[in-house]
Amino acid sequence: MKKLFCVILTLAFLFACVTPAFAAGKLDTVSDVLYVTEGYSSVYCYAYGELENTGDKTVYYKDGLIEVFDENEDVLKSYDWVSCYPECLEPGEKAFFIGSFSLDSGVNKDAVADYDISISKASSGDDCHRLPAEITYRVVKETYSTYEYLIATVTNDTSSTIYNTVIAMALKDADGNVVWASGNSVYNIGIPGGQTIEYRNQIDYDTIIKTLRDNGTDISTLTPEVIAYFET
Repeated sequence: MKKLFCVILTLAFLFACVTPAFAAGKLDTVSDVLYVTEGYSSVYCYAYGELENTGDKTVYYKDGLIEVFDENEDVLKSYDWVSCYPECLEPGEKAFFIGSFSLDSGVNKDAVADYDISISKASSGDDCHRLPAEITYRVVKETYSTYEYLIATVTNDTSSTIYNTVIAMALKDADGNVVWASGNSVYNIGIPGGQTIEYRNQIDYDTIIKTLRDNGTDISTLTPEVIAYFET
């Protein structure tokens, strides 16, 4: 009787080993960065990063929390208004996240010694359809000024006109880390089925170009990426 019991247990154990685990979506942070800059009247923090679904099931972004600390590891500020573009990720897909806020009055830039960004996922949310898109960096020189743009071309690969397309852009360094990102909705403009639009995003000098240069990065050396989509 004991011998039979052992055989049954062995077979049950082997079956458990070969049975696949339940599928799950996993939302991992690929890279993140925080810039602390002096403004006209406040100290501002700008956070950017990239997420990836490393699981084998659709995952949805829920929320994020950014915390900045002083040298004693005391929290100087917590901020939970973090935007993600898009909020729906299929296995292997990536998304960009953004958060910006000011420190409390009286807190100077040098007080920030460290930061932490935590991201949480949800099991359900709004689905989205990703669109074919390409992006280029372009410098436009005029008589008295020079402007720098990220220009995205987005194609509607469906047969119907789509509205409220979201275009997320990012700049990455040589190691593939996001150093800046943005997300913008193209409101009230329809893209007919099979047609392509061009979207220009002028790169702001004070909040982007100067901040990157102050941190030792020339924007012309970065690689642009784009994610275009609409919610379904």
